Formats: sequence, C-alpha cells, structure tokens
Amino acid sequence: MDIKMSFLEPRPHAGGSVCDLDVDADRLVFGGAALRVLRRKELVLDVPFREMSAIDLPARRSVAALRVRHPKAYFPWTPEEDARLLGRLSEGRQIAELCAELGRGRNAVLARLVKLGVFGVG
Repeated sequence: MDIKMSFLEPRPHAGGSVCDLDVDADRLVFGGAALRVLRRKELVLDVPFREMSAIDLPARRSVAALRVRHPKAYFPWTPEEDARLLGRLSEGRQIAELCAELGRGRNAVLARLVKLGVFGVG
C-alpha cells in the first residue's frame, strides 16, 4: 500500500531532505515513541512520533471506480464466462488478455481459475 508521510521538519532521505515522503508498505507498527514502516517484513522507515505531522493512507476505491477499469468487477461469474475463460486459457492466452476480454481484474481472474481447479492453492 502506498502511504504518504509528512514530517514537521525536513528529514534526510535519498541524499537530500524531504518534508513529504511516499512509502510503499504492507505493515505499520506503532511502539514506544516511534512508527516503524515495513515492507515484506523488512524495515523501511523508523520515525519518532514527535517528527511526524501526518500519515495519509490510500483512499478505498469504490466498486464504481473499479468498474471504470474492469466493467465486470464484483459481478457474479456466469457459466458462459467460465467456459470462455477456460477455452481462452487452453488456447494459450495470457492472463492480461483474459482480464481485458472478460472485463475483470487480474486477481479476479486468478481467483476464478483457482475456484475452477486450474491452479491449486498452497
């Protein structure tokens, strides 16, 4: 998740100094008097609370916003779509092509393939 962190004073970063920093993180840990930002279990940033002014989290996307890119997002799959998905996959189509053709996102297509038994989980 991309978060934007703002600091009260410029702080050193990448050979310069910044008051705002965009960070890709999957975990925020609050402890003691500091915030620890982690990505894939590795520490990305360790900032004392007294130096921070704000943390902006990404806005949650609405279904309507998702449907701009993926018109069939969150609609139930039909048997016809399942057959089309499996047929196109057997023709050697790439996942990106299947997504575009079916109007669904990558995770939706992959999850459907798991549900249909094409890919195993684990």
